[in-house]
Amino acid sequence: MSKKSSSTKFAAQNLATKLLLFPLGIISSVLIARMLGVEGKGVYSFVALLASMFIPILTFGYGAGVIYQIGTKTFSVKNSTLTNIIISFIQAAFIAIIISSAWYFGYLGKTGEQIGYIEICIVVALIFLNTIFQFSSKSILADSWFKLDNLLQILRRIIVPICVVLLILFSENNVRGGLIGLLGGVTTLLLIQQYNIWKKYRPKFRFNKDFVKKSYTYGFKGWLGNIAINANTRIDQLILGGVASAEALGNYSIAVMLSELIWIIPAALGQVIYNRVAGGKNQADSLELVKKTHRIMLSFLLFCTFLAALVGPYVIPFVYGSDFSGAILPFLVLLPGTLIMVSTKLLSKLFTASGHIAVTNKVQIISSIVSIALYITLIPRMGILGAATAATIGYTIGAIVFWYFYKKTFSEQLIELFQVKRSDIQWASERCLSLWNNLRK
Repeated sequence: MSKKSSSTKFAAQNLATKLLLFPLGIISSVLIARMLGVEGKGVYSFVALLASMFIPILTFGYGAGVIYQIGTKTFSVKNSTLTNIIISFIQAAFIAIIISSAWYFGYLGKTGEQIGYIEICIVVALIFLNTIFQFSSKSILADSWFKLDNLLQILRRIIVPICVVLLILFSENNVRGGLIGLLGGVTTLLLIQQYNIWKKYRPKFRFNKDFVKKSYTYGFKGWLGNIAINANTRIDQLILGGVASAEALGNYSIAVMLSELIWIIPAALGQVIYNRVAGGKNQADSLELVKKTHRIMLSFLLFCTFLAALVGPYVIPFVYGSDFSGAILPFLVLLPGTLIMVSTKLLSKLFTASGHIAVTNKVQIISSIVSIALYITLIPRMGILGAATAATIGYTIGAIVFWYFYKKTFSEQLIELFQVKRSDIQWASERCLSLWNNLRK
């Protein structure tokens, strides 16, 4: 199979998965939100955030290094799997100590005050499980095993909500029951993932020091940028949970989740583009691929954003209940930012995969500094509206800076990223047809 047809097949599989996850994600979020209520949803979201947000932030870029080393075929999954697991345990222990210490000394803010001993134990357990799962996912994605990754994403939308809902129903404490269900669902997913990895690759039982060294060396170059992008997309909820009520975080978590649905298509194509660029030798071809994808995707998603802004204010209270009407305004404010973030996501793949990770690092740091400064300033004064406003401004700044470096680094006209051509429509039609044919196989 040629690289082009292979990429089309992978893109088709990823897109089909994302489209399937769309209704599953909505259904599960509605069920959990209605069962927990606004305040309970806020506490649940805060715990889930603590168990996942700090993994990419406090692992010194190791995950990005894993993707690069395996994606460029420098190392294989077979020779790095056991190493990944060992590093996962070490990194998870480091993160767990920091989070549990912050809880013990009362540094998790207002929402954190509602987290008890059992809940923090669940957070620690989830940190270990999520770290192993995330690092292993980096390996299989870098090796283009999208079939397993897609399966796991689908199962996550099925297994985890089922476990959460069942435990809520059979528990006196709804939030605690939901968190125990979350723990059970994540454990099940991890077992499925590891079974498939060990079955396919038959990993060697040895610790690969060279892999660790090179992964950290490469990943550390973009670590600050990785901190920035994760902080830029999640620290708003962390600050909101610290200074505002759990009810406010419950509303905001729904607004964020719905606004980020626009990232479904970029998420489906992003890793495929990364692998094509990283494995390609012709920069002109790589640039052309990214430009066409950027033009078509941004135009289509602009239309989708417009529709979402029209129907969102009616859909949110109807689906989630009138108690979640507070999510409407932040949802509308977040939409422009999440749309423009699509450009950042695509260009970051181009720069990182082509060896310009330092540029990605700079852009993400700049946008993060702006966002965090705005979060700290606006959230205490404006609550969830301040969080949404700061996020949109931060996303916009990040995209603008990326456009600047794109023009400077590749000597390309910026208009080439936005001006849709007639040939783009034909190209997109051919790709859609290829995707459809691959989906039918």
